[in-house]
Amino acid sequence: MLKCLNAKMKRGFTLIELMVAVTFFALVIGSATGLFISAVRSQAKALVVQKLLDESSYVIEYMSRALRMAQKDTDGMTCLTAVGSGYNYEVNATGDSIKFINYQDICQKFYLDNYQLKENKGGILELTSNKLKISSLQFHLSGAAQTDSLQPRATISMTIRKAGVTGPGIKIQTTISQRNLDIQQ
Repeated sequence: MLKCLNAKMKRGFTLIELMVAVTFFALVIGSATGLFISAVRSQAKALVVQKLLDESSYVIEYMSRALRMAQKDTDGMTCLTAVGSGYNYEVNATGDSIKFINYQDICQKFYLDNYQLKENKGGILELTSNKLKISSLQFHLSGAAQTDSLQPRATISMTIRKAGVTGPGIKIQTTISQRNLDIQQ
């Protein structure tokens, strides 16, 4: 009978073995959970960056298309009142607004207002959602004068980030040359 009792005791686990197994299992599950949480956070960040890139590329492409088709203001009284006649674009003193005559002969303006990019061509339209914040928008012109023998070019630079998030945003820049030849008339 003693042999039978002794044989039954050898089949079980000791308390130490059980604690080691539970600790090992908890570490494996904890590591797997940590990896899963890290992957979910990385995915969320990637989705934010993708949304930023999608919306900013749309805005840049939309503005590029409109600026490329700009026409020369021949009288200087309808749209580009600050620079006068013979110019294609007018940038304000701070550089965050550009005005031009589009291909439909309508005065069109892109500008930054309250961290949003807006368009005005008879009515104000927000081009970016309020979930995004444009912290910087700059327009630079080259070849704007009729006498410089250069094709007019407009450079757009902007920094965009998700609203409510601090830190560096995505910086985007593009240069657009005008499609119509800049010849003296």
